[in-house]
Amino acid sequence: MAKEAGVGQGVLYRHFPTRLELAFAVFDEDWTDYETLSASPDPEAFGCLWSLIIDKTIDEAAFVEMVVDARRNATSYDGAERMRALLGPPLARAQDAGLADPRLTVNDVMLAQRMAFGIVVTATDTTDLRGQVQQALTVVGLLPPIGNRDGLWRG
Repeated sequence: MAKEAGVGQGVLYRHFPTRLELAFAVFDEDWTDYETLSASPDPEAFGCLWSLIIDKTIDEAAFVEMVVDARRNATSYDGAERMRALLGPPLARAQDAGLADPRLTVNDVMLAQRMAFGIVVTATDTTDLRGQVQQALTVVGLLPPIGNRDGLWRG
């Protein structure tokens, strides 16, 4: 990772003494993007937020795994509560606009993200992770295809 960033490993660890602190720093950038989408009054913001969450789950699975492990030990970590607070308003706007199934809850969305993460970390063939996640979530009927703009979110 330090090579990809163009810095030495020593420099990286000077700023982030543990892998967990590095993961949290990466997630802090993600939270800014999530907060921006959550605050958007556009009823389609939920679909954009959902797509971003799935993209990050797939692209940053190693960081997600570190945070999941840390959450078990760091009881003060509030990521789940923060995510619930971010998902609620745009989900409600999407439901009010008829873009999301009115029965869908924030807990359903968070469960779907956990399912997506499980698919990513257990995949033996990683050539089309997005396709695999999309297929699984569509099959179980929790959420529409990632990036869907056709209004298929209705139940």
